[in-house]
Amino acid sequence: MCKKLCYNKRVVKPGILYVIFGGIAIFTSASGIASASFWDLVLPTASGMSWNLYYSFTLIAALFQLLIGIMGIINRDKLEKASLLRIFGFADIGFVVAAIMGMLIFSGALGGATAFFSLGVGVVLPILYIIGAQKNLAAQ
Repeated sequence: MCKKLCYNKRVVKPGILYVIFGGIAIFTSASGIASASFWDLVLPTASGMSWNLYYSFTLIAALFQLLIGIMGIINRDKLEKASLLRIFGFADIGFVVAAIMGMLIFSGALGGATAFFSLGVGVVLPILYIIGAQKNLAAQ
């Protein structure tokens, strides 16, 4: 009885959060790219790399999160797309881990505590997304 009514909300809630946070991250990454040369002068990175590289990677990750959110909202009623959404969730965990590693590389010791806090918080949304996709997959 509940299959038709309950399954479609499992991926859409994290999907909406992905759209919101992805949009915010796109804005902050784009503004970071615009001001990267300033930050290279004021606050050089520990590794000597440009901030432009870091913000470019975060922009790619933000676009991916926006895509994941839109795909979750659009495909919430399509049980056959659940395995694809689950793969997207695992891919986003990979992006989160890569972003944390980038934070540690670029900021050195300054990013240590922030990086581990971000890892803990950043993995929550993909896990919720994967759980929703898994429940949709089980409802088939």
